[in-house]
Amino acid sequence: LSLRSFRHMAFGAALHAFYGYGASAFIAAFFARSHGIPSGELGTWLAVLGFTGGVAGTYLGGFLSDRLASRDPRWYMWVPAVATTVYIPFAFLLYLWPDGRTALLLSFPGSFLGGMYLGPTFGMTQSLVAPRMRATASAILLFVINLIGLGLGPQAVGILSDLLHGEFGIESLRYALLSVVAVFASWSVVHYWLAARTLVEDLAAKDALEP
Repeated sequence: LSLRSFRHMAFGAALHAFYGYGASAFIAAFFARSHGIPSGELGTWLAVLGFTGGVAGTYLGGFLSDRLASRDPRWYMWVPAVATTVYIPFAFLLYLWPDGRTALLLSFPGSFLGGMYLGPTFGMTQSLVAPRMRATASAILLFVINLIGLGLGPQAVGILSDLLHGEFGIESLRYALLSVVAVFASWSVVHYWLAARTLVEDLAAKDALEP
């Protein structure tokens, strides 16, 4: 926790999980309410998109980070930051597009880009600490991600949807999802960039302490 890069990286990952868990908890309800897509068809679409985009994005995030970080280790933080930044415009298209099936296709970039933070984040967690601390560091990271992301993300979307219902009616979930995703994805990017600023210094400090 004394490492600034770890603190920013952990909080950036937690914010990423906040909007990711929030969106995943309500994405089926959004397509059913706003676009009237039947549950059987919708489940098939979401399963295919998650299996292809999510798996590919998770792998590519780790692969790209390893390749680019051979020249500059800060790419381990820049890859999640860039991927999330690229995703934000697609979130606006996804939640505001009038046709449901086109919107489903527009959810693929989110599934793909959304998984790219996982490999670099968990890999760098292991690199920033000595071997004897790796289990503890991973536990702290998972605690922060789950406490903020899984614990609060779905709650925030649901509460905001309820608050907006008086003005937007059945479309309140659309704008709740868009608001949470846009705000917390942008906030996550800021912390990954801040983590990159001290990453080289913190890696050097860790190496100096190792026997």
